[in-house]
Amino acid sequence: MKGISAGKQNMKTVYLFAVVFMAALIPAGLCAGPYPPPAGEEGTTAVYRDDPAFGAWASDQENYLPGEDVDEEWETPYKALGMATGRISDICSLGRGGEITLLFDAPIQNRDGWDFAVFENGMSDTFLEFAYIEVSSDGEAYVRFDCVSLTESAVPAFGAVDTTKVSGLAGKYRIGYGTPFDLEALAGKTEVTDGDVDLDAITHIKIIDTVGNGTEFDMYDHEIYDPYPTTGSAGFDLDAVGVLISDPTIPWVFTGGSGETAQGGCFIATAAFGSPLERHVVTLRRFRDECLLKSGPGRAFVRLYYRYSPPVAAVIADHAVLRAAVRGCLVPFVCVSRFFLR
Repeated sequence: MKGISAGKQNMKTVYLFAVVFMAALIPAGLCAGPYPPPAGEEGTTAVYRDDPAFGAWASDQENYLPGEDVDEEWETPYKALGMATGRISDICSLGRGGEITLLFDAPIQNRDGWDFAVFENGMSDTFLEFAYIEVSSDGEAYVRFDCVSLTESAVPAFGAVDTTKVSGLAGKYRIGYGTPFDLEALAGKTEVTDGDVDLDAITHIKIIDTVGNGTEFDMYDHEIYDPYPTTGSAGFDLDAVGVLISDPTIPWVFTGGSGETAQGGCFIATAAFGSPLERHVVTLRRFRDECLLKSGPGRAFVRLYYRYSPPVAAVIADHAVLRAAVRGCLVPFVCVSRFFLR
């Protein structure tokens, strides 16, 4: 078994070097299309995985239906949860035509700008595998983002795709960079106007691999091509899906139990620990969502907290000594929260 595993790893290494080598042979800007360019170039829409605008990540999954040519070692839906890692092997492979649905602790709202980003493990700016994206507010009715693919012909397994010819498909950017989506783009869709999908309460995001051999189509009935056929971990390799806020200084707002609203960030804890994604802050936010918001007294406390805590947090954020003192005071509350979250 060890020999087989080592052989697979060697094949993956050779595959990676082949992709990088072939990508280097493609002149930059050759036959460029009308859509945003690769990560790092002027005009790109790529979002780096550590961008502070991320306020939450997928917390659960369902309906993982792997397609063809996926080895068991890559059938790992749990690896699509949490923050994007940017590691090539830390993914869930969808396989050819496969799909997965990710869930979130709190509904995603249609705010100004990008609302979420999907991360794939593309090994270069040109070795890209794509997926359709659909969203739902109840897990039953879904609406799909429009997409465009202007790649004119089939792409071999080690071939290249020009990202400037692709729009509205996940997987547009290399590993570590997410493809962003704006819920406002769905506002005119029948599923939305008929009330089947609420863009201010998205709870499910479905990722569906686009088989790259031209048998699937974009919104204009163009054939969709990406490297084909690949094997072992064929199709879209999902790293993560992160929820974006339009401005890192504006807390993410969501609807809690019984119609109550709360802020996505914990002001005082975030000021003390320095990031809304710091593990103590995440624990306190989970305690709020999973415990406090499920009771009348808890919701009343949350309302008071968000009424009076912002100015206090602003003072704490400006003083290192205060930040250290508040961190020490919050640790016991974090421990208690973890106990109740078990």
